[in-house]
Amino acid sequence: THELKSPLSAIKGASELLQTPLSAQKLQLFAGNIEQESERMQDLIDNLLQLARLEKQPQLQTREHVLLAPMITQICDSMLARVTRTGASLKLDCEQHTCVLGDAFLVQQALYNLVENALDFVFEDAEVHIRALQSNGETRVSVSNQGPTIPDYALDKVRERFYSLPRADGHKSTGLGLTFVDQIMQLHHGQLHIENTNEGVCVTLIFKTP
Repeated sequence: THELKSPLSAIKGASELLQTPLSAQKLQLFAGNIEQESERMQDLIDNLLQLARLEKQPQLQTREHVLLAPMITQICDSMLARVTRTGASLKLDCEQHTCVLGDAFLVQQALYNLVENALDFVFEDAEVHIRALQSNGETRVSVSNQGPTIPDYALDKVRERFYSLPRADGHKSTGLGLTFVDQIMQLHHGQLHIENTNEGVCVTLIFKTP
């Protein structure tokens, strides 16, 4: 409820101002503000519904061998527009046979969230590197970027519900993405690991190798 109040207040304020005489520039500004805050509310509601469904699942409903290379390639293709805007590049390092045992849809959603996050914080014309490696009974899928590191005080908080760090443009996300990923990994009896590197941030999903 607290998180929904902020965009609602912004929408109410902008709609009230739109009922007064305004220049064309101001009209466009406040109309854009309403659209932006509406999208923010929609994202928040969608993410909350997804998280609620996950939390009600005592265990995975389906388990199958999920090949990671074609899945990650599809995710990268879907990010083409964002990559083009930022000038960043996506690098994939995954052997064709690498797989995990689990729910294909949820694994894809987790990876989509991580790649999207990495692009949100990547430096202009820098790189996001996605690696998948199987060894010692584990499959590790990591998404790392060249960008700002996470402040020490926030490292333990970024997976908490509604906690979000500001992007380069000052905007914050719903703060539910990493919470969602963490819940997915719990259902897979895996781990979510977040760390700073010399170049930026690396987030790793650790699955038991099937």
